[in-house]
Amino acid sequence: MCARNTGMAEDADYEDADYDDLGLSDPISQPYTGPRDFDPDVENLLGPDPDPNAPKLTSRQIQELARRRAWIGSGRIKGGKCTPARMMALCSYLEQMPVIAEACRMNNIHPTTVKLWLVKSERGAPGDAYDLCFNPDDPEEDRLTLRFHEAFESAIKTGLAKVEVAAMERSLGYQEPLTHGGHVMYKPNFDAIAEGKTGKEAFELDANGKPIVESVTKQDPDMIRFILKANMPEKYGNKQQIDVTHRGGVLVVGARAPDSKALEAVEQKMLEAPIDVEFEEVPEDE
Repeated sequence: MCARNTGMAEDADYEDADYDDLGLSDPISQPYTGPRDFDPDVENLLGPDPDPNAPKLTSRQIQELARRRAWIGSGRIKGGKCTPARMMALCSYLEQMPVIAEACRMNNIHPTTVKLWLVKSERGAPGDAYDLCFNPDDPEEDRLTLRFHEAFESAIKTGLAKVEVAAMERSLGYQEPLTHGGHVMYKPNFDAIAEGKTGKEAFELDANGKPIVESVTKQDPDMIRFILKANMPEKYGNKQQIDVTHRGGVLVVGARAPDSKALEAVEQKMLEAPIDVEFEEVPEDE
């Protein structure tokens, strides 16, 4: 206890002493300029010392800087000027996910910037910064070079083709694991069960020795209906024409118009060119 009090007193005397009297510099007011024992890799990560005369950042600027650092640290390409690497990375992501907004977000590119690139690529000429070479290691005569807007459209078509394949698989039939009571069912091995085996040995195993999951084929009726309506509208689409047998009286032909003046114009046109209607006697049903 006494030693502890003595130490506190010594610390107090040291704090009250003037640094100039001791021949030392104030560590708080003057930065440390001595040798550093840090690893060079750590030095590269820390970067240069902050400039005390630099202007202070606002809270909005700090938030924007933190957001950009988080995006760069997550594996996305570092922001910069228009480069073929950034454009090819954007097209590569569009082939997997054909959503422009999501591709821009993942590659740290603003959608407006992409629109500007597309316009410049379409209006530019071969040899500028918008030529993308997808196989630079091949001989020059075998290299595939596309303009950015062409590669952009091709990437979206490739991604949409994958979506179409997924929709077809759901309509034609897809395998879904069979469950019972919230548990996955496995294919039983009846020969092993007859021999009295239980546990993992009672199921059929794959090449890796794991039980094979029991699956059932399912189809999506809504997807089937949608595909049929899109590809065979004359048979499965919404009918726009209705055949009606008219026995007599007045045949009223409806016409749509956005306002009264347009309706009068339609009426005048129909009066000038009347519709020829031919009546045919239809025998009454017995």
